[in-house]
Amino acid sequence: MVRIRNIRSALLRKLVTALEALELHGDGPSTLALVEQAYNAGLMNAKEIWDVVRERQRDQPSSVAHTLIIQLARIERYERRAMSRRKRPLRALDALLRATGK
Repeated sequence: MVRIRNIRSALLRKLVTALEALELHGDGPSTLALVEQAYNAGLMNAKEIWDVVRERQRDQPSSVAHTLIIQLARIERYERRAMSRRKRPLRALDALLRATGK
């Protein structure tokens, strides 16, 4: 549990940083502007252009925030499943303790 909390805390700090960057600097150039930049740089192959666009978009604050939110959602799902797995044995133990009067 401690490890998961530490991971979640680190992701939340990164998310706050990404959202602050998004607020301060905006999201950067649009996809069309990135395609134009790649084309003007001499890239003619569509695959090469899209590779450059995806690479540049990966560093944009909204993309970083999106990735962090997905990771946080995965951690939440993991924690819910883990808690669900722990509930049944704890309930059985409680029932046993009640039955024995302890």
